[in-house]
Amino acid sequence: MKSAYVRLALHLTLLVVLVGSSGQSFDVVVRSLSNTMGASNGGVAQVFAQAEDRPTPIETNSELQLPAATPDAQASPTPDPTSVPVNTIFIKPQQSEQIKSLVKLYQDQVEKYTKSEREYRTAKAQFAKLSTLQSLEEAIVKTKQAMVDRDDVLITYCELVRAHLQDAQGVEITLKTQADTELETQILELKAHREKVTTTTDREGVSERAQEFVVISEPFFTRANRAVTLISLGSLQSIYDRSVLVYAEIKIYHGETPTSAIRQEERLRAYKQVDNSIENLRQLLEEQRLQVSQSKTGTTSNMRDKFSAIYAGDSKLLEYLRELLLELT
Repeated sequence: MKSAYVRLALHLTLLVVLVGSSGQSFDVVVRSLSNTMGASNGGVAQVFAQAEDRPTPIETNSELQLPAATPDAQASPTPDPTSVPVNTIFIKPQQSEQIKSLVKLYQDQVEKYTKSEREYRTAKAQFAKLSTLQSLEEAIVKTKQAMVDRDDVLITYCELVRAHLQDAQGVEITLKTQADTELETQILELKAHREKVTTTTDREGVSERAQEFVVISEPFFTRANRAVTLISLGSLQSIYDRSVLVYAEIKIYHGETPTSAIRQEERLRAYKQVDNSIENLRQLLEEQRLQVSQSKTGTTSNMRDKFSAIYAGDSKLLEYLRELLLELT
């Protein structure tokens, strides 16, 4: 009996650690998404232009233009001052070598894109000022490089999210498959666009590639947001699932541990409260899964509040289980 008690106590300790880790991951995910993937810190959103700087076709007599955002571009009119780089959501105690290398690659590519984007803007300004054949050639070369570097950033980001999605626990298989397929499609579209950019040789072709990017980038945030939201939701679901299993083991342990009639009544009342807590959590999780699957943006309305409620519910459930084990045994 003592060994069973120790095992249950260990399970509870591990779950408490998981809840703490999940809370940190959840908070970063929400802040990251609220800033459209960390735009203020040079993250994925930096790759996209602001609404008023959306890419337009390059007419024969117009200046060369590449759809890209300046380093300090804000994706949200009211960005969270505590926003963090988008890759922070991927920092975990144990990461596969694949994920570690993808994180490093992503960081290097963001830095490279930032540099090529600045060079593109310089070349663009020079062409607008000089309108010489040499300045046109320089502008086309720098535009193509910035386009390639931008595609590389987005491809690696999708691969990074996809790797974590595939490893995530607690994600309903149909939703995981849907999100995984969406990310794979996005990656293939970006790779095809990158290949077309590298073979483009003239100004008109660059204009066409800019227009094509608008089309393939349109669903990017929806697909990425859905996957990241599922990763966070899956973490909360996993804690819930494990807590339910521990609760069942505690009840078995209680059944094998004689106690007084008064203490048994206390247990029964506690069981009722725990059962209510579990049912409330189950409904919250089911509601969020449904909303994510039906969402057109990949996230849910009032996601911070709803995920906070689930996180709080997980924490409260673990507190109940601790009391059941330590005080009602």
